[in-house]
Amino acid sequence: MLRQALIHLLGNAVKFTAHGRIALRVRTRPGADGRVTAIFGVHDTGIGIAQDKQQMIFDAFTQADASQTRQHGGAGLGLTLSARLARLMEGTITVESEPSKGSAFELRVTLEQAAATGDATAQSGAPAAAAQSAHPHEGGTNLPDLDVAQALERMDGDRALLLDLVDVFLADLPTQMQAISAALAQRDAAALIRPAHSITGSAGNLSALALQELAEQMVQAGRSGNLGAAEQLLPQIDRRARALQEGYAHWVTV
Repeated sequence: MLRQALIHLLGNAVKFTAHGRIALRVRTRPGADGRVTAIFGVHDTGIGIAQDKQQMIFDAFTQADASQTRQHGGAGLGLTLSARLARLMEGTITVESEPSKGSAFELRVTLEQAAATGDATAQSGAPAAAAQSAHPHEGGTNLPDLDVAQALERMDGDRALLLDLVDVFLADLPTQMQAISAALAQRDAAALIRPAHSITGSAGNLSALALQELAEQMVQAGRSGNLGAAEQLLPQIDRRARALQEGYAHWVTV
């Protein structure tokens, strides 16, 4: 979850910073009972945010300026996901910003200090092996549409939060798919990368494993300039997204 929250914060900085720099700074503060507060700062020199808009940007489907949706793409969901993941980790996200000068986001979470020795697999939080799937998959993958056990583990067993995050993801997905379709129509392989990467990160966070794998293949197709492969992947991604949309409510309530 921490990784995904940072991916969304950094992705937001990349989206709104055309010139200048983006920096990720990390510092820690020791706490009680072997715990440590980790403070992640994401700084950019992008377009910035007016003070009266700085809290609303964490609401779903909101950007500080509606015109930015048209210019930069997306539906303003990355910061929403970051904020919800922070709350799940019992952390906080704050922002300081000034229009035309940039923004500084700070994510604070309290973590257990890693043991010096032990089972590396256990320390890394290896996902549960059990998966629930309603559909077989094309493209040679046996991955499920949604690994319910893994998804609920990431959400600390909170089914309502999982439903909420899937809702947010599915609401943003058409925007990303339109961006991919536009890139293919323009024969612009590089333009595939950003929307495909957005789908990859969000699908991974939700344990929508088949969709994550297909979106990652789309990212690689964009990087290699393989538009033919990208065109073949697009309908597969669309089918897996539809399967997730049709089945997720049942899967998380069984």
